[in-house]
Amino acid sequence: FPVSYFAYIQVASDSAFNVIVHEDTITAPNGVENICYTLNDLRSPGTYYWRVRQGGIPPAGAFNEPWKFTLSLPPLTIKIKAVPEAISGMNKFEPFEIKAYLRNACSPFEIIDSSVIISSDSSFTNTFIFNNAPSGKYYIVCKTINCIETFSRAGGDSLYKRYTENHYDFSTSITQAFGNNLTLTDSLYCLFSGDVDQDGAIDVNDLIDVYNSSV
Repeated sequence: FPVSYFAYIQVASDSAFNVIVHEDTITAPNGVENICYTLNDLRSPGTYYWRVRQGGIPPAGAFNEPWKFTLSLPPLTIKIKAVPEAISGMNKFEPFEIKAYLRNACSPFEIIDSSVIISSDSSFTNTFIFNNAPSGKYYIVCKTINCIETFSRAGGDSLYKRYTENHYDFSTSITQAFGNNLTLTDSLYCLFSGDVDQDGAIDVNDLIDVYNSSV
């Protein structure tokens, strides 16, 4: 190609290019490298069509036959901070399993999707991936060993499938949990520990389980 070669690129949502959603000029100062072009402004999933034509030194070319590509949304991801009371403030602990559920924010609050990870992060911040949940309003529910199952704040939160993570932090305020169901430990609001048998309550049965395991 000649020095200072450039080309026009068009992207459309239809093969006839009646609806142009992106167009730009691509430059190649010395005219010899392969060109990598990144699109950052497409947000809607679907099939798109693209074509290029030569500019610069005459004669300028006609547009080539179009190619197509499909854009799909990523899964819904949430970076969640949830601190179990029993290990708050610890820098070292055994990795543990933590589950997160997305429940519909409207009655009957059915489970829409779930995700499970093994946590070893001393900041207690983990990324959960929900492959099946659409964008919507949800309660985030955290459940982990020996802790009371805990719902996010009253009313739920709007969560979106997008190219950046959603965020939720249970530790910043007691109101981050439905019914203020958190306990303040080491300046963080934590999930209540002690529900050994995972029946949703911390009671004498849990005490008996701990005693029997220790003798």
